[in-house]
Amino acid sequence: MSLRDVSDHVTQVQLEHPQGKYPVSVNVYLLSVDEGHQIMIDSGFRSTSDDLINLLKAEGVREITDLIITHAHPDHTGGMESVQRVFGARAHVHERELLGLRSIGSFLDAGAEGIISPVLSNHIRRTEFDEIKAMILGYVRIMPETIYLISGHRRDLGCLTLLHTPGHTPGHTAVFDKRDKVLISGDLILADDTSNVAFYPIQGYDPLLSYLESMRVVEGLGSRCVYTSHGDPITNLSERIDQQFLHHQRRLLEAIGSLQPRGTLIDVVRNISWSKGRFDELSAIDKWLAISEAISHVIFLENRGLIVRSSGSPLVYERRADENRVREVMRAIRRGSSVT
Repeated sequence: MSLRDVSDHVTQVQLEHPQGKYPVSVNVYLLSVDEGHQIMIDSGFRSTSDDLINLLKAEGVREITDLIITHAHPDHTGGMESVQRVFGARAHVHERELLGLRSIGSFLDAGAEGIISPVLSNHIRRTEFDEIKAMILGYVRIMPETIYLISGHRRDLGCLTLLHTPGHTPGHTAVFDKRDKVLISGDLILADDTSNVAFYPIQGYDPLLSYLESMRVVEGLGSRCVYTSHGDPITNLSERIDQQFLHHQRRLLEAIGSLQPRGTLIDVVRNISWSKGRFDELSAIDKWLAISEAISHVIFLENRGLIVRSSGSPLVYERRADENRVREVMRAIRRGSSVT
């Protein structure tokens, strides 16, 4: 665990996972807004909550007025109840995050109908599905009863701007400090890794398009530096966004390339190059992350008319465009042009 000032008003606390599990560490931030008024962004793992509290007390922190949760993953919410109890913080999360938690919880409770069964029934064992379900339902239950909801796309909070930046999750929120032109990006964009663009069964939600557009939104802030939840800061945001666009373009090309000219979701999942290896060799949770991201890319292709869903079961998709059209669509989104 380490603490350092990263700007005149922002302090970063890096918390290490005690078992060395992925993610190995997470960064939380303490922002001095005015005299005696401090805001925390995220709260780390549950297993590091005592260490976090003790470190903050040792640094002279007596009160935290607000705790902003960028998104409801356990490495960001684990210390939330402790920070509320010890420092009197009001916890805030975007209302779309709670909608996302409820939607994925209901989806998994129903057996992920239409996704896990029958398409993937031969590729995920029941024990693996139960492990996935237990972990994700744990996310749903971590939010305390006393929670303040952030709404809308943008909310000014004095010298801070809260920005709704969906894609990694439906209610992901980033925080911009207008004084130092510093962005706290959560998991929206990382310097040395790629964030999972997760599927949530919300009507009309296009995770990948949302993710790409969210990156363009924060790019327009003119941040001097971007401080992320994992890893190093980003000093050239536009360059990193270009890299992320190319990363997802490659995945889209792999997805559409698996349809010759038709294929199922499992064909898409198995044709994408995952950072941790071949799909069949992944752990249960990594299989779910792969499936979830593959679905997000399929939704993107389907909504742009690049593939169509055929009738019948299991779900079958048919390609309606070539790789050049995929590249054209991605270039248009990168420029900020509308795409039908």
